[in-house]
Amino acid sequence: MKKNKKFIWYYSCKSVHKSIDMKTTLFAFFPLVFLFSFFNSNLNDISKMPINQVDASDTLLPPAIISPINGSYMDGKNVAFMWTKTGQKHVYEIMISTSPDFINAKSFGVKDTSYSFPANELTKNANYYWKVRAFASKKIFSEWSPVYQFYYGIMPVQVRSGCDHNCGSCTHPCGRRPPPVYDIKAE
Repeated sequence: MKKNKKFIWYYSCKSVHKSIDMKTTLFAFFPLVFLFSFFNSNLNDISKMPINQVDASDTLLPPAIISPINGSYMDGKNVAFMWTKTGQKHVYEIMISTSPDFINAKSFGVKDTSYSFPANELTKNANYYWKVRAFASKKIFSEWSPVYQFYYGIMPVQVRSGCDHNCGSCTHPCGRRPPPVYDIKAE
């Protein structure tokens, strides 16, 4: 490497909670997140190098939803919500609503990556929407996860009789005829 030749060194890790001293950073850089330019290989010039810190909230990713998956049917005494862990000692906020824009939503703080919601607080045969986000502190939190929808209640069953309402060609005529179709003309 030539002296005074500029090169860029990118480094990232978990979080930055205080100001960075460049001389100690070279020897203990694992718990830090930063981007810096290295102008000289001389250690005396290191303290003069610029540093752009990246806040820990920029690196806190939203949890990934595990269950209930989008479009699923749920029934029982409880609905179990599960998502992936986002890091050490995070608290999660889960939001449940009957509308996709989360008007009149119920919100809960959870220390674990699962939450069991009592079904007696849900309306039977209704659609529900839910999302979750992680908190590292009051000011550092992730974006919301994607919104997932589930149906609480008995899964509707479609019964197909095989009847095409043409009893003349049916091998098992039932005698049912479709209602007559009237041509309605607007006047």
